[in-house]
Amino acid sequence: PVYARCLYVREHGTLERGYNWEHAFTNASSAYRRVLRHLGRAFRTRPEDHIFLFPEEHWPISEVVFGAAGPLARSLVLSPETRPVIPASGDGDETVEGPTCQHSSARAAGSVVAIPSFADAWAASALRSQNLPVADRLVFACFMGLGVEKAYSMTVNYRDSLRTLADLPGFWIGGHTPRFAEIMGASVFCIVPKGVGTWTHRLYEALLAGCIPVVLSDDFVLPFPELPWSEFSVRWPMGEVDNVTFPGHLRRLYDSGKAFAMKKSVDKHSCWFDYHSVASECSPLSGITRQLRELRPPRRRSAG
Repeated sequence: PVYARCLYVREHGTLERGYNWEHAFTNASSAYRRVLRHLGRAFRTRPEDHIFLFPEEHWPISEVVFGAAGPLARSLVLSPETRPVIPASGDGDETVEGPTCQHSSARAAGSVVAIPSFADAWAASALRSQNLPVADRLVFACFMGLGVEKAYSMTVNYRDSLRTLADLPGFWIGGHTPRFAEIMGASVFCIVPKGVGTWTHRLYEALLAGCIPVVLSDDFVLPFPELPWSEFSVRWPMGEVDNVTFPGHLRRLYDSGKAFAMKKSVDKHSCWFDYHSVASECSPLSGITRQLRELRPPRRRSAG
């Protein structure tokens, strides 16, 4: 999967002519509408035979289309986001005070398969190359991104609460840095807070760097639910981050030795989130294909 914005680039030739990266609803809506029209009768009669890929939280179609009564209600959707964002005010007006987007409350398309997001070959290689043993990791926990030093209010999130961790020993909390992969690979825990969507690409970056992800997103539907997520990740209520209870929980995981076992499990399962994995039975493609087979088993052909 790649960002739907690539369709916008293909349609308009450049990002510089009128495209605002901060605006949530400038993706490829018109292109997808043309696709639905082009599918015609084949889609209208058997929508369950069609798979749509929406590789970010801004699904390029309206809530009416993917809701329970919409044309995609019986289709399959692959997406890292199972609760796409819609304009909070109904018109996408970013001048309105407060979050400009909200997560859809409508039932999404018939079957939404949560999938990992894509790290390109260069980024994946850089993250893997920095993967250190737990004993050699000098950072206890890290977060590098928006919301700590700069407001991040497109949807409701709690990234600003991470500021309370910035002065704790062993914590690296701040904005993005060119040393991103290096610091992730040197951290025992990587904090993975909710962003605009309920999902976040940082989860998969952490796993590639061999860092135990600490997920702070209450509605994040993790891909491949058959995997033993509790063995290689931590989930914590996103509204309950403080500088005592939260870091204390992580410290107990480390002091008890459980973090060392979790690190081994991260390395064991990271191939499920690496689109460049050469393991035939451990890759995103393998996991996605298995889920599709379970949801849509092959139909028997009639005799003759």
